[in-house]
Amino acid sequence: MPINVTCPNCFREYRLKDEMLGKSFRCKNCSAAVKAEPNDDLVESPPPRREAKSRNPSAKKSRKRTKGNNATYWILGGGVGALLLLGMMCFGCASFLANLGMSPEERAELERTLADQEELDLPDQGGPSTPFPLSEYPAPEFPELPLPESLPESDVKLYRVNISNPGKPLQPGFNTEINVYMPDGDHAPASLPLVLVAPAGTRLIYGNSVDGSDYHEETLPYAKEGAVVIHYSLDGYLADPDNARDSQFMAAYSSFRSACAGMVNCRNAIEFALQRIPAVDPNRIVVAGHSSAGTLALLMSEHEPRLAACIAYCPCSDVEARVGPFANELKKSLKGCEDMPEFLTKSSPRTHINHVQCPIFLFHSSDDTNTPYAGSVEFTDMVKSAGKDIELSQPPAFGDHYTGMIEEGIPRGIRWLKSRKILE
Repeated sequence: MPINVTCPNCFREYRLKDEMLGKSFRCKNCSAAVKAEPNDDLVESPPPRREAKSRNPSAKKSRKRTKGNNATYWILGGGVGALLLLGMMCFGCASFLANLGMSPEERAELERTLADQEELDLPDQGGPSTPFPLSEYPAPEFPELPLPESLPESDVKLYRVNISNPGKPLQPGFNTEINVYMPDGDHAPASLPLVLVAPAGTRLIYGNSVDGSDYHEETLPYAKEGAVVIHYSLDGYLADPDNARDSQFMAAYSSFRSACAGMVNCRNAIEFALQRIPAVDPNRIVVAGHSSAGTLALLMSEHEPRLAACIAYCPCSDVEARVGPFANELKKSLKGCEDMPEFLTKSSPRTHINHVQCPIFLFHSSDDTNTPYAGSVEFTDMVKSAGKDIELSQPPAFGDHYTGMIEEGIPRGIRWLKSRKILE
């Protein structure tokens, strides 16, 4: 059962998964340490949800994945009836598509948020088939690295950084959290590769935070091999996607769209590393990610010329096909979603295949019940036909969407980076 927790410093409220009970995390608002102890007078008991059955009952599950894994990750493949059900299940109001769940206060709040975002000095993103103007987005001022934390049973140091610009809270990428994993010891300038890993578990229309310790499984392996690793947040975070109000969902979608589907956050993480971590080698920058973060990694390979390589684990390469039917229904009923179908086309890696700028390593489990293996096979063929450098890991791995990536995908990705002389 989710628990409600309040920051003792700034009183911001959080709704957390029950496995966070007793653990500590950083407040997104003031960076204070918060212990996940429930406010009993605020706890509400939501109706029980049926959990999707895994084909491998002993498989490990990440907390981030429970926000959108397997059956709940996207139920969009089953037609309009499933779309209607998704609106009711994932956004907590039976009148979702009729837009009757938004109170006058919520509608006014949403109007203010959208108006504030319209006043930002944003580059023209262009049409759905053109690349995002990523290089035209301004970068914020970056803080220095704070004191590090030691990670148990590891020589890797962890630095928690909050890129906060209160004067421009809605400017894309100006409020990004990053966790920096640094191999211990003294390092010469430009001596270490950089691997950037985004948080997975989104539905490709909103962002995510860096909360939770489970991402060590996706970041530490690279750091243990001698790379600086940055795990960064994505604009448009929804604390509780399955129960978000319409106004919360729309604000999150608008922020995610303005940040070029999270690419501005990734670009700013690169800028931070180059400005504040002298050990980073600017010629060995890698983007990596699993599931929705793998989709973002593929997008970055098509938009960021400074990348040496891209690794995508079990990604969705056709965002338009996966989310498009739902978006077409949604735009009829919820203000601010009118451009969602066009955005899905623009944020789909398949749209920009001719712009791939670095080698790609693609991993996919053959029995993935979330994102079909066949999609990565087709994407690989399309990229090769465009004359680009891509490798689909063979032989196909076994294991479902998450366990296959952890047990086989990352080790294969590391071997591939070594074969490319990016990791030593």
